[in-house]
Amino acid sequence: MARWVEAGCVAFGVMVTGCTSTQPVNTPGDAVTGMASATSAASIDRLHLEGLVELHWTDEDGAHREQGDLEVWMDGHDRVSMRVTKFGDVYLWMGVTPDTGFFLFDLTSEDTVLVTGTPTDGPVWMRTPNLLRRMLGMAPVPEAATVEAIDNAVTITCPRETGGEDVLTLDQTGRHLTALQLSLDDGTPVQVRHRDHGNGVDLGVIQLARFVDVQVDGDLVRLRFAHGTANGELPLAVFNLKRLTQAMRPDRVERLRN
Repeated sequence: MARWVEAGCVAFGVMVTGCTSTQPVNTPGDAVTGMASATSAASIDRLHLEGLVELHWTDEDGAHREQGDLEVWMDGHDRVSMRVTKFGDVYLWMGVTPDTGFFLFDLTSEDTVLVTGTPTDGPVWMRTPNLLRRMLGMAPVPEAATVEAIDNAVTITCPRETGGEDVLTLDQTGRHLTALQLSLDDGTPVQVRHRDHGNGVDLGVIQLARFVDVQVDGDLVRLRFAHGTANGELPLAVFNLKRLTQAMRPDRVERLRN
């Protein structure tokens, strides 16, 4: 099966260059605005995004890179559908719904396949719709969350019902999410970075960053968003596994088993 669908995703090296400059003055971030921004982001129920997805990884054959056009539809906290195309042709289509669980159409080879499983069988970066919402900074902020104004930033710590906590970091103004430290139910850490809000997507209540990088155990998926709308109408067909199967006609169907 294509590297696209492996849960680990990709390894990616980040080059950092240093420079000498005047030491910045550290001032506390705006905690009130930070909490308001996180709450506003969580109010987004339906979401449609367009952009690119890019994977980088290294194996025994060296460094590799895959890229495709990305379209995402999210309906509430339990339905998500994601399509990857290359040169106009569907490459992959995956999603999660409460009725069908996880599904993936892998059309990357001559022998195409539909893979189905439970809602938690998908790749880490979209294992559940709510996890994807958390990575985008759109998950609800629990009442027990604490907010802190630190030097040039705001942090919001959200305890999880299953144990552990998620930490959101916003910029000094409290308006832009810059990083998240998350963990999966098994304790696996997930690092998410949001970059370039100035060229990001205006969703009304928030400005989504242009780049969202999701890193798990050293592997990374880079999402680059170009367009998006919040709380508009969504096409029901993108969540309908039967209709998608009729349209894509996979050669075989496989069921993931734990």
